[in-house]
Amino acid sequence: LVMASLLMFYFLKPIGMTTHTTDYGKMTTIELPDSSTVVINGNSSIRYQDIWEEGALREVWLEGEAYFIVRHLENNTQFKVYTDNLSIEVLGTEFNVTNRRGNTQVTLNTGSIRLDAPTKVPGKLVNIIMKRGEQALLTRDQEFELKVVNPELYTSWKDHELIFEKTPLWQVGQIIEDTYGVNVQFKDSSLQAVE
Repeated sequence: LVMASLLMFYFLKPIGMTTHTTDYGKMTTIELPDSSTVVINGNSSIRYQDIWEEGALREVWLEGEAYFIVRHLENNTQFKVYTDNLSIEVLGTEFNVTNRRGNTQVTLNTGSIRLDAPTKVPGKLVNIIMKRGEQALLTRDQEFELKVVNPELYTSWKDHELIFEKTPLWQVGQIIEDTYGVNVQFKDSSLQAVE
């Protein structure tokens, strides 16, 4: 009876969720159940199911910023990342996602990903396949923009560096506030537009 109870508990226990959260200014690297790697930036969190069944959809929910190195599986099992305003279907790749202040930015380093994002037209989605070096931005107002960028500028944080190129100081201030929890103020407001 005891053995039967233990077996039932083991096989019928509900699948839980794992959450990893970082403090301001802290980064952590974790390995997902499929051996994919995620570097989580400061003031960010991801969550996913504790157990990923073979062949089942692999899903991760992100708030903040994370760099994903997704392991390609032989059976082409899907891997999806969700933010509060879009879903990213990974097709075996490395990419960065920033989900802050109601805006989501996806920068693709290698491979390809498919994005599904809502538009201003109810019930209509933007559905694109991104290529290496492209960056997609979905604003809180559901404005969508796709452009070619240098991915290193958007992923340098994972190497403990911040690289900026023609970035307005107000935007640098927001990145510092969001990642490190430091309040940035400009005594001279005209400096905010300086690149």
